[in-house]
Amino acid sequence: MSDDKIIELWLLDGSYKLACEPENAALLKAAGQQLEQRFRDMRSSNPRMDNQKVAVMTALQIMQDLITAHTTLQQHNEAEQQLTQLVTLIDKAQQSFASSTASSTNKE
Repeated sequence: MSDDKIIELWLLDGSYKLACEPENAALLKAAGQQLEQRFRDMRSSNPRMDNQKVAVMTALQIMQDLITAHTTLQQHNEAEQQLTQLVTLIDKAQQSFASSTASSTNKE
């Protein structure tokens, strides 16, 4: 833990100091900046919303985005599996065709 880097993030008008491994510092900063931007976006469309509601509504939006991305990834993986199966079938068909062509040529 002594090698951890302290990152300060400003979120919803508050300062948060977080410890992380040095190699994750840039990622944590980027995540904090994106989160603060989401908070600002929520606040600009709902100027009278208190910080707690801004945080909850933003968290819900982020979770919806995450679920959508997860669903898309699952669909991509399923399509990739189907393509792999098709390639395998095509390879087998080509091998079978090559074998039957070779057999026909040898019979002549």
